Amino acid sequence: MIAISTVSNRFIDRGDPSESDFVLTDMPTTGAWADLDLSAALPAGTKAVVIDVGWMDSVDINKVIRFRTKGNSNEKNCNRSYTQVAAVWNYNTMTIPTGGLQEIQYYRSAGANLAADCVIIGWFI
Repeated sequence: MIAISTVSNRFIDRGDPSESDFVLTDMPTTGAWADLDLSAALPAGTKAVVIDVGWMDSVDINKVIRFRTKGNSNEKNCNRSYTQVAAVWNYNTMTIPTGGLQEIQYYRSAGANLAADCVIIGWFI
């Protein structure tokens, strides 16, 4: 049986941010899932966040960046993006449930040649 949780239909559009909310240096590689604090932009009680993720590796392919609800222990229910071509930006819009928290978790491949640029587009309350 599949458990279905619902997200409120009230979407808050952030508007037109002029800079990134987090970049690669905000997401160090730890070899494990790590917390990403979004409290500077998200209000308490947020149900899900919509993030525009742009990233690349200037040398390698098949690098990955993943986002999931903080506290999840499995990797099946997560948003992910892979580099498919070296030195080409990959862009994805991801909706990540927050479980009412102002944090999500991320995992990214290690690499000295990576770049990332992420913007919070809005959130659901």
